[in-house]
Amino acid sequence: MEKQGLVSMTDEAQLRWMALGDTTRQPAVILLHGGPGLPDYLGVVALMIADLVPVYRYDQRGTGQSPWRGPHSFARHVDDLAELLGAWGVPKAVLIGHSYGTDLASRFCLRHPDRVASILLMCGPLVGDWRAGDRAERGRRMSAVQQERLRALEELPNRTEGRKSSCSRWPGSPTTPIPNAGGTGHPGRPAAPAGQLVHGRRTWQGRTRGSAR
Repeated sequence: MEKQGLVSMTDEAQLRWMALGDTTRQPAVILLHGGPGLPDYLGVVALMIADLVPVYRYDQRGTGQSPWRGPHSFARHVDDLAELLGAWGVPKAVLIGHSYGTDLASRFCLRHPDRVASILLMCGPLVGDWRAGDRAERGRRMSAVQQERLRALEELPNRTEGRKSSCSRWPGSPTTPIPNAGGTGHPGRPAAPAGQLVHGRRTWQGRTRGSAR
């Protein structure tokens, strides 16, 4: 049976959490969803392993059933996870992150290595130079004809040249606000400045343009 509740953070924000399995067992597994700006979607994964280990999930602040409150930065998200572990009585956890969750898991591990039993990163474009290895493996598997066709495609003119990109570079500073953690069209949320990503969309001169994963 799934347990759930709300935990108050030190800045008075509240985060909704869910747990499956025997929560008295250690270490627990924490599933970290992607985004930022997406609510938790890893319930199916939790069901697959809850008979083996206790599995915790939560909606990151400002998403799902976690109300929008307080700052939204990499450092704050790391602090949220640390405070949740304390509230759950989990001294050391196995972190499984997907997409943005890999970045959150990595930053948490760097800040709190003593609180991480192990870490699994899935589809994380924000962790190191993953493209070099991916391209090397792609080249190994492709035939000469396929590689030539790919080179021809990559040399085609960029049809979107001159347009505003729908994606922003992720800042490296842990205190930098997360790019698409602003909000428009939501009561009580500050409007994001022109050109800032908002829940996967870029606002530009009062309109939304493009989409981002």
